[in-house]
Amino acid sequence: MTTMQNYDILRIGDQTPDGKVQIVDKDRLCYVVRQVSKESYGIRTISKKLLAEYIDYFRQHPTASSDDARRALSGHTDVDRFEYGYTATLMKMAKMVLEPSANLIHDTTSVLPFAQRRTLPLIDSLQQITYGAPGTGKSHGINTLLKTTNHVRTTFHPDSDYASFVGAYKPTMVKQGKRRRYDVLDNDNKHEEEEIIAYKFVPQAFIKAYVSAWKNYPKETVLVIEEINRGNCAQIFGDLFQLLDRKDNGFSSYPIDADADIEQYLCGELKDILSNEGDVSEINNVFSENYPDGIVEQIKNGTKLLLPNNLYIWATMNTSDQSLFPIDSAFKRRWDWKFVKISDAHKNWTIHFGDEACDWWEFIKQMNKIIAKETSSDDKKLGYFFCKPSNENEDFINEERFVGKVLFYLWNDVFKDGETKYFKVTDDPEDEPTFEAFYNDDCTPCVAAIRKFIVGIVGEENVHSIDKTEQSSKEEKLDEDNKSTWSEADKSRYEFWEQFLNYANEKSEDFAKYFGGVKKASKDHWKNFTIPNVEFYLCALQLRQKKQAKVEVYFDETTETYHNLFAHKAEIEKEMGVTYEWRENPDKKASVIEEILPNIDFDNKEKWTDVFDFFIDRLLRMREVFLKYAQMS
Repeated sequence: MTTMQNYDILRIGDQTPDGKVQIVDKDRLCYVVRQVSKESYGIRTISKKLLAEYIDYFRQHPTASSDDARRALSGHTDVDRFEYGYTATLMKMAKMVLEPSANLIHDTTSVLPFAQRRTLPLIDSLQQITYGAPGTGKSHGINTLLKTTNHVRTTFHPDSDYASFVGAYKPTMVKQGKRRRYDVLDNDNKHEEEEIIAYKFVPQAFIKAYVSAWKNYPKETVLVIEEINRGNCAQIFGDLFQLLDRKDNGFSSYPIDADADIEQYLCGELKDILSNEGDVSEINNVFSENYPDGIVEQIKNGTKLLLPNNLYIWATMNTSDQSLFPIDSAFKRRWDWKFVKISDAHKNWTIHFGDEACDWWEFIKQMNKIIAKETSSDDKKLGYFFCKPSNENEDFINEERFVGKVLFYLWNDVFKDGETKYFKVTDDPEDEPTFEAFYNDDCTPCVAAIRKFIVGIVGEENVHSIDKTEQSSKEEKLDEDNKSTWSEADKSRYEFWEQFLNYANEKSEDFAKYFGGVKKASKDHWKNFTIPNVEFYLCALQLRQKKQAKVEVYFDETTETYHNLFAHKAEIEKEMGVTYEWRENPDKKASVIEEILPNIDFDNKEKWTDVFDFFIDRLLRMREVFLKYAQMS
């Protein structure tokens, strides 16, 4: 059996001789691998356990192909079959371990000549613009690659200019020695430092990256420019445009003279760079034809600006942005262009609306088909990361984010002057499609409208209960389709909720409007009703043994909102006409505000409608009153 010592010999920076597989990061369980194919690259996470399988296999079958290994190994262990899709990369990594003399180049930056000393493979473009639809992960891809690389980041916008990109003199506070002051109370002379306003050169992103690259030469520095086409590039780069022409060895082809203010600043920052005499000699040799006395000293004293071959400039660009400045062809040809295709990021995110959900990737696929048809363009399509869950611990996009980000973009930027039939979400045939239909009168998202829109895009078959989604991933939960295993009490509770939801949605337009997304019955004794953007939810309960029906305002964790509501206890109970039981549960970290309807005979189905009416009345009024006071707090 292969041990960790036998296969975990690969280090960060190690790569194959052709540079197509490189280790960019590692931890106890995985390698982060950069893999190059057909002049484009991708980042792979490779399990060390899976690599061990490939090492063992190729030790026994040294002439086998990568496909042979995949067929032999896939499905025979608990490793996910999907990971075997990287079989070509895995084979190369196994060969790096088994035959290092022929297949492995260790990171040897301290001994290689400057043109080869790179932790980023030579295939990477020194100047590259990554472009594509919004949300395709352009910035995320760069961040992943730069995880262990020094970099400076900036974002262009319509007000960006040369000074905000390069640097300029600005007023700053500086100390001006000590001055004498007589303190009357202490009857003593005192000396204290005094600050005055002075002007000094303040470097911005370009100069910061430029200085960093020379100071850390030959280790890479990357200048990242987000949204490059939202600024006027000709105005922002100015004479730096000339530096973007690079020689084959990566240095600027045409050094330029620095402005006096930049020269003065660089003279102080770069005077001690390039301590390696070999580096100085090689750089001077590169420019010996035009600078026979050497160029390095002019770089050190700041009189000449010259991009070193370890300074990368990588930019991102959304092709759908409307506030754009055109990029001229002369500027374009100095960059390599990398298109990022819309693809499934396999995050398994869903869109939640009420107690139902839709797969986020399925929505993107179907929505993008409509966008392409309506706009005859790919620029307006949605990328996977166009909208994300509220925080990293969630795997769903809530109603507020979906309406405020996705639907607003579609309405305002995609379909504004075109086909708006997809936004017709009301039942009145006289109503025109409007964006405000996705909000209730209290400005909370309208679940029923969201549902109708999503069904119009993906179809009813792609909308499912959130409970059902959870059950599929938790085998310990009872499969609701197998009702033969239920007790009589389970069946009766299910029937009660089924009749209640049908009754409530038919009888009350307001209930259908605010809680219409709750459509699935269950065998539980409770049924939850969510209110977007608040820290609590409403709950209806059937307590059969106690012969009680109960409604609750439930907080999973006691928050400041609960205490603020409690401060308005008198006003709330007066408006509701109810005296509530207010309970904090420190052991459970939860809080409950509840009302009980006693003496309920759940066996008498003819009396169920009385309970239904109680639930409808309380849920709607509690939603209105508690939401009002929660928004006041």
